[in-house]
Amino acid sequence: MSVRISIVQRDSAVAEHSIRFDVDRSTVLGNPFKLRANASNAARVECLKLYRKWLWERIQERDQAIIAQLSKIKRAALMAPVELACHCAPKLCHASVIKNAVLWAIAKSEEVARRKQTVNRKVNA
Repeated sequence: MSVRISIVQRDSAVAEHSIRFDVDRSTVLGNPFKLRANASNAARVECLKLYRKWLWERIQERDQAIIAQLSKIKRAALMAPVELACHCAPKLCHASVIKNAVLWAIAKSEEVARRKQTVNRKVNA
């Protein structure tokens, strides 16, 4: 299955046939870790590490708002190209962590589906 998720500047035009999700600080998936306006690339990398850890903890805690929004993005990505919009783009942005989380969830779902098919084939053989 071909899934396309891109990270775009929040103020840019929505690409034709795409579904856009704002993921800036004002949203449930917003990065709670702030950077200075002229933050270095190294500072951005460190901030992404903190965000990745924070997001994974929210997922592990089954934070309903986080799970619901990630699920919406996942469902949309299975139907059409998705844009994750943030003010940071095109600089390093927490949207890349969100993108990877959604792609991981899609891969896990596909893996589970393949396992079920294998079990069904063995049962029906």
